[in-house]
Amino acid sequence: MKKILFVGAFLATALALIAFLITEQFFDRTQLPSGQYGIGIASEHLGACELMVNIFYPTNATTHALHHYPEKYRAEWVRFRAHRSIIPQKIWRRIIDQLPSFADEHAQLLESADKIPVIIFLPGIGGDGFYRTYLEDLASHGYAVIEIQPPHDVPIVVFDGGRVAELDSQFELAMNTGNREQIYEYRTGAHYRWLEYINCVINWLESVSKNQESPFFGKLDLERIGLLGHSHGGGVVTDYCSKNNRCKAGVNMDGWTKTTNSTRGFSVPFMFIENEHGAHEQLSELYRNMPEGTERFLIPGAGHMAFSDYILAKKPFAYLFDGARGDAQKISETTKKYLVQFFDRNIKNSLEK
Repeated sequence: MKKILFVGAFLATALALIAFLITEQFFDRTQLPSGQYGIGIASEHLGACELMVNIFYPTNATTHALHHYPEKYRAEWVRFRAHRSIIPQKIWRRIIDQLPSFADEHAQLLESADKIPVIIFLPGIGGDGFYRTYLEDLASHGYAVIEIQPPHDVPIVVFDGGRVAELDSQFELAMNTGNREQIYEYRTGAHYRWLEYINCVINWLESVSKNQESPFFGKLDLERIGLLGHSHGGGVVTDYCSKNNRCKAGVNMDGWTKTTNSTRGFSVPFMFIENEHGAHEQLSELYRNMPEGTERFLIPGAGHMAFSDYILAKKPFAYLFDGARGDAQKISETTKKYLVQFFDRNIKNSLEK
């Protein structure tokens, strides 16, 4: 009898949870970008390195209207997630449909006599790749933000014509089984691929800036390029900026890879933003070896995914997604403020001196 009661209680709880998930609002959709500009978005296929990028850019608009992630991407992401779990497609669809975006794919680039500074962004590896709350916020402050989508290193990348690159199956298996040796072997290979992706994007930016047919012709300031990365992407950005003068300032959000990152200091202006406990003990050693003026912030209440769109998740989903253990809106606003102030000081304003 106890076993029957237990099973009955479990099923009742599961049904109640499913009903709750279907009806509940997952994300806070009220947090507007903090800058003065509207936001546009364009997607480009970089054939030279078989890479898709999103370009978030400032526009003349003074209001921010809600949009969705692209329909093709949403459909493929739902299919990918539902195929790998017992959670119904309806719930996955509801999750991604509620992710807010304020980027308009039909918007015109900001009309300005000044060139637009550039920030290149790298995501976490194996994660969902939802980062628009931070990337769009930077664009609203006058930056062109280039979001790299590494094929087979994130769950879904949709190319022109609808071709889809899914997460590498062996890497996915290693993550699901907790095989740390295979995970780090894969991440090491991805690290060096991603370094080349940065170079490929910069080469592409130089090309479109000289192409009279491009809407970005003569509009981008490539004298100062900032880099930003989360998790694995943060580790790659740290490595790139330590070795390459094409990086003029960089930010690592909670990232470290023990097989590729070094604790040797370097002179490029840099900032570390980390979860409330710190990203990695070796990152602390690197910070101690960095020059005076290097910034480091541990964000109270922040989980590892606080530096993605999952910071918008409402409780209790914020805990489930490892976004916020504390005040999510305060964490989001604090992180945005640190990012804007750092890049304004080391990229935008440095060009105006």
